[in-house]
Amino acid sequence: MSAVLAIHLMLSSRKRDDLKLLPIALVGIVCDQLLIAVDVINVNQSFIPVWLVLLWVILAWSFNHSLAWLRLLKPWQVSITGGILGSVSYLAAINLGVISTSLSLTNFMVIDAILWSVLLPLFELIRRKFVPQQESQYV
Repeated sequence: MSAVLAIHLMLSSRKRDDLKLLPIALVGIVCDQLLIAVDVINVNQSFIPVWLVLLWVILAWSFNHSLAWLRLLKPWQVSITGGILGSVSYLAAINLGVISTSLSLTNFMVIDAILWSVLLPLFELIRRKFVPQQESQYV
């Protein structure tokens, strides 16, 4: 993942804009660390693993690229999208055995859906603040 991030940064035509979105990764890292601390998610260590930190950076930089379409949605639509897709990504991680949870799967999904329905609009708000959109930048 480190190599992918380095290659992305070398090839990206929006390096500065990508770097401006690192606060998104920071928010995600803090949220996951809190979930680890209270045993909502288990990664077999007490601190967020490096691979998860790198995934947060990948997600943050995606807002200038593959997630650019989110800027076309209304905030409530971004919230619903986050609640569904964010929680499904963690469900996939559970099913792959990468993370686990001490909660029932239903309780975990409800908590994660609520969290992501807040996080994704927050991330889009951060993107709008740090990387104002110019008409020519639509993907």
